[in-house]
Amino acid sequence: MTAANRAAAPRTPVDAWTAAAVLMAVAAMVFHAFMPTKDDISWLITNAEALLDSKELYKDIIETNPPLSVLLYLPAVLVERLTGLRAELATVVMIGLIGLGIARVVRRRLNAAGAEGGGRLEAVVVLVFLVLPLGAYGQKDQVAALIALPFFVELMLLAEQRGRPSIAAGVLAGLCVAVKPHFVLAVLFPCLWLAARAWRTGSGSWLTPLFNPGTIAAGITVVAFQGFVYLAFPTFFRDVLPMVLAVYVPIRAPLEALLVADKGFLFVVLLAVAWLYGSRTPLAGVLAAAGLGFFAAYLLQAKGWPYHLFPATGYGLLLLFGDVLPHAWAGRQGRPPLIAVTMAALILAMHSLWMMVTWIDWSPLTRAIVATGIDQPTVLNIAASHDVGHPSTRDAGGRWVGTFSCRWLTVMAYNARPDGGADDQALAAWIAHDRAVLRRDIAERRPDVILVDRRDNFDWLAWAREDPDTARLLDGYRPAGRVAGQGGTGGIDLLRRADAGSAG
Repeated sequence: MTAANRAAAPRTPVDAWTAAAVLMAVAAMVFHAFMPTKDDISWLITNAEALLDSKELYKDIIETNPPLSVLLYLPAVLVERLTGLRAELATVVMIGLIGLGIARVVRRRLNAAGAEGGGRLEAVVVLVFLVLPLGAYGQKDQVAALIALPFFVELMLLAEQRGRPSIAAGVLAGLCVAVKPHFVLAVLFPCLWLAARAWRTGSGSWLTPLFNPGTIAAGITVVAFQGFVYLAFPTFFRDVLPMVLAVYVPIRAPLEALLVADKGFLFVVLLAVAWLYGSRTPLAGVLAAAGLGFFAAYLLQAKGWPYHLFPATGYGLLLLFGDVLPHAWAGRQGRPPLIAVTMAALILAMHSLWMMVTWIDWSPLTRAIVATGIDQPTVLNIAASHDVGHPSTRDAGGRWVGTFSCRWLTVMAYNARPDGGADDQALAAWIAHDRAVLRRDIAERRPDVILVDRRDNFDWLAWAREDPDTARLLDGYRPAGRVAGQGGTGGIDLLRRADAGSAG
């Protein structure tokens, strides 16, 4: 779109669609302000705090994802330090504003190109990406899927010969890939679909969807960001990536679990409904291809977590509310719209329940940390999951001092063996490394409180005491409380350092 075109383009109106988008965004922000902070988000905020405190990311504190996952939450931590507004609440507001901004950009682009449906899509984008994520709200995957949307809309306009993807949209798509390399599939699939469409129909060059200002900018952004990571965070490539490739990546849920138990079938059903009731327009095709790319990324990650699935179902829901239901209600496919509406309601109900499954209330653990009587306690854990301590440490006014978020390295090393053992020499070395990190953290960082996972099927205190040096360090701690574990599986013991200071 040229500068002259932009100058001549009509101003985007503020109408009922915009009002609905703003109201939904505000409602979503207010709702999430009162919900428990997801452990993943709390952990990434903790990493951003460490970065601002001049700690070395991937050495002093270790996150498994590329650094953009941490940098996304840096503004929220800065807001907290400058204004006192908690980073968790700042994150909720930041995501809401990003969603509103992207929705507005999409509408303005469609209006400027003379395309129809911009107002409706503005509201639908907010509904899908701010209201429907529920437990996935604030996750890096949600942000990545959201910021890529302008690129996909401009690909649709390319198919309709209304312009080319802009450099700005391409940069956003590149940042989506920088969040997680798997998301390159979501950016690539719509380009390939449009190239195949152009080849089949003869409507323009098939090279244009693959090589245009937007795709070139996306590629340059990805390469440039990797160069930045190599220069600014060399330990990610040198130390963390080999660790992740050795013990984290090989842990994969079976395909049938990903599709059934972990609700991957929801995207498949959404795609089928779009095929039966959708408009088959370039926009529908691009959104479907993008969703398919995100779904392929979900299958490649193979962990089955709800927020991993959301980018795919998010684009499926965009199709549902932005294309399928309006098209079906108009009866343009000659099928009863009630069937489409009923299927939409069922999908939405199942999707919402699955997105909410990760909401866990750890307030009893927060109260137990406060009850130790230590002002701003330093905390680490000996536990299988990072939800033991996140968000409770920050919620209790404490400071995390563990190198790892939990003992995930040991968990993954054990699980990497088909028989659940750790006799493999390489895997045993990673477990030994985890033990060494824990021992060093206790000895050098001297946490005031240690949270110990005492599961029915695995006692992490017994595991820690298997190492004589760690056992001697733990002898300097005394029991300071216990809270029940989630799902009735054991409990969490709080150990307080004998010489830890008290409040006042």
